[in-house]
Amino acid sequence: QLIPIYKYLPMDRFKYLFWNANRKSIVEGKFAHKILPELLAKLDGSQTLGEILAAFDREKEEDILETIVFLEEKGYLKENTRTPNDIHAEESDYFKHLLNYFNHFAGEPLKYFNLLRNARVGLLLDGPLGFSAGLHLSGLGIGSLLIAGDSTVTTDEIALCPGLTAAAAGRSRTEVLKEKIDQSNPYIKTEQVDVDLLSGSSREILDYCHFVLLCSEDN
Repeated sequence: QLIPIYKYLPMDRFKYLFWNANRKSIVEGKFAHKILPELLAKLDGSQTLGEILAAFDREKEEDILETIVFLEEKGYLKENTRTPNDIHAEESDYFKHLLNYFNHFAGEPLKYFNLLRNARVGLLLDGPLGFSAGLHLSGLGIGSLLIAGDSTVTTDEIALCPGLTAAAAGRSRTEVLKEKIDQSNPYIKTEQVDVDLLSGSSREILDYCHFVLLCSEDN
């Protein structure tokens, strides 16, 4: 969830004043006029990025991501992170291979595991390799995976990707992969964004995530 750490005041239809204990900024132009009135009501700490984007028209996604990135960079918004001590027994058992690894090499398993589960990773799907990469990433303790792309599953790649069936042919790659990950790992937050990777509109995803992996037809 995205947690607000700011106060704001609409100065007019095209300008908002934001402030917190450290700074103040004025946001104006198309974002103040078209995005902020709807977006601010949803930035209450109860919704994920995917849930927020789903409430808007698809053509607004790029502007929404850009606005959220701006608020984060200015210190007005932050991700709801978890502390190293709040892991439950079921989650500890699920990731015991990772905890054992960190304990063996570092001696502080929860400290390093917490870094992973607070990480935001972007996966740009432009080919079948994304399925294997996404399923592998989901088992590494990463807390949030943003899956982006606009391509569909082809009949040729079904045989190449474990777990895919003929029913997936023609469906959105991002949607199918999100379903597979959600079924296999209850501890990861997956968010799906339909975006044309060739149009340059994936820039905001690069800014929002800590790490981004591009899976194309060739690599």
